[in-house]
Amino acid sequence: MNTPIKPHPIRHIIEPWIVAAVILTYAIGIGIAYHLGTQLDWINLFLGLLGAISIIETRNFLSAYFDHPETPLSTLHRDDRWYGELQMIKRSALMQVALTFLTAGATAAVILIFRNAFSGACALLYGVAFLLSFFAASPPMRLDKNGYGELIEALLVANFFPAIALTLQGKPLNTLLVMLTLPLTLIYLAMKIAHSFEGYAFYITHSSKTLITQLGWQRSMRLHNLLIIVAYLLISIFGLVGLNWSSVWPMLLGMPLGGFQIFLIQRIEDGDKPRWRLLKLVSGGLFLLTVYFILLTLWV
Repeated sequence: MNTPIKPHPIRHIIEPWIVAAVILTYAIGIGIAYHLGTQLDWINLFLGLLGAISIIETRNFLSAYFDHPETPLSTLHRDDRWYGELQMIKRSALMQVALTFLTAGATAAVILIFRNAFSGACALLYGVAFLLSFFAASPPMRLDKNGYGELIEALLVANFFPAIALTLQGKPLNTLLVMLTLPLTLIYLAMKIAHSFEGYAFYITHSSKTLITQLGWQRSMRLHNLLIIVAYLLISIFGLVGLNWSSVWPMLLGMPLGGFQIFLIQRIEDGDKPRWRLLKLVSGGLFLLTVYFILLTLWV
């Protein structure tokens, strides 16, 4: 029997899923600019996307560097699968890659400045996104290790990066951006919570600080359900106060999947056998479906 090939630890650090999510949500900002009749500057947009991906990957590799078993500040337990994977990589290589991504992001920002693409709002967004990412991974704050990692990631992926794409086209931040990305942020955060439940027992027994360990099992489940309910409530409210119905109804098509996600969580809370793989697929599918319908309304 052939032994299954395990993915290289570098792939674990890069997190291709998050890179794909960044590209998709960044496209929402581009779509809003296009929807508003803007002549798109694809060079600026590509540089902005390079900067967004660099911000995320700088966080990932800095976090891996400070989690490395050879790092005195490492909080990883020996029983953690990630502990063994990081031992396969030289600690110095992690810092080198982190600095490479940091340089790429800084280079993209400098080129954008010389191209007069950075408005005040864009520069502020870019700077705050970098600082959030940096302090999420680096001492002394290490926000990722203090229960704020999921929230910061949701804000970056679903809020900051679409906003950066929009402002790079010379458009100010507007209500359309808020109405499209705020519900998406809640759905993304619900997805991150859903993906964390399977490791809850390990996090608790090894004193790992995540959002769900800080809140507790039951409160995390209730927050998960509330996030999805509020997301669709906001979509409905925005449809009444200014968002075109042609943009609202496709987003509401994901509601049955959101309801099924809540149902899966409720079954677990009631004591049924957890179906972790199904829960992860449904939560990821809800996020992707929501992004798809948003993009569809903006580009078609």
